[in-house]
Amino acid sequence: MHDVHPHLRTARVAVFAPTFRLDGTVIVDAAALTAALAEIGVHLVVKVHPLMPVDFGPAVDTAPGFSTQELLQVADLFITDYSSALYEAAVLGVPCYFLAPDLDEYIASRDFYLDYRRDLPGPIVRDIPALAAAIDAGTGTREATQAFAGRWVQVSAVAKTTKTPCADAIAGLIIDAVDAGSAAPRGGA
Repeated sequence: MHDVHPHLRTARVAVFAPTFRLDGTVIVDAAALTAALAEIGVHLVVKVHPLMPVDFGPAVDTAPGFSTQELLQVADLFITDYSSALYEAAVLGVPCYFLAPDLDEYIASRDFYLDYRRDLPGPIVRDIPALAAAIDAGTGTREATQAFAGRWVQVSAVAKTTKTPCADAIAGLIIDAVDAGSAAPRGGA
């Protein structure tokens, strides 16, 4: 990633992943957010859902060619309104912040399985200046995010015993399928 986007190598990187909205809108001004975070020494990368073709213009870094999940590997913090990418950030222990200007309306129109105001692993703010202040103060912490992951993300027994749980689980499935296939008769009709 740093070969393609060398500017991320030394930057303090925030990944902003707004939730997917059917109408394709992003309710936060990404250029204003980029500028506000730059003032406190944070480089913003905005990653929208692939089905949301939004062009924010040249002032907004979208790190083309890399997914939200890939960018979380180099992120220093994660920002969202309601995106489920929160869980990937939590598993990685990336401090989280929530910029939700339409929180009351959104909660009234959706059903959450957690208490959005109480259970999130970071501050919920309504505007960009409040977000910049929260980030500058460091109110989102790795410890809060890890505690959230411990409460809300189920980790398999395999994941607890290896550094590559997903790859190991997939390899195990392939080996089982190959072993089962070698016991079955070959050939067709």
